[in-house]
Amino acid sequence: MMNYKRIIGGIVLGAVFGGICVLLVKKCITICQLEAAEIFYSRLLIGLIIGVLGGLKISLVLRGGLVGILISLATVIREPGEILLFSGAGMVIGILIDLILTKAKFFKAKS
Repeated sequence: MMNYKRIIGGIVLGAVFGGICVLLVKKCITICQLEAAEIFYSRLLIGLIIGVLGGLKISLVLRGGLVGILISLATVIREPGEILLFSGAGMVIGILIDLILTKAKFFKAKS
């Protein structure tokens, strides 16, 4: 059964972390609008996928980390020099989103 609270929560958290990432990256490197949208979209997608995979019975660190790395790798295909920065940030964001969605009682499905 799908937990829609978890999915919506994942999307919202992905959007929040995506906005934070775009703001932090704009302070550090010069990026164009397309790259900013790409970073935001990848974080949003991390939240969505983690929300959908909530029923998977594996460690939240493994689930969040793998989703974060895999989606972030697609972002850095054009910029291979930034692979560690973006994939590392994606992994951390994936773990944080999964931790929040798993531990917060608000996102639990009603039985």
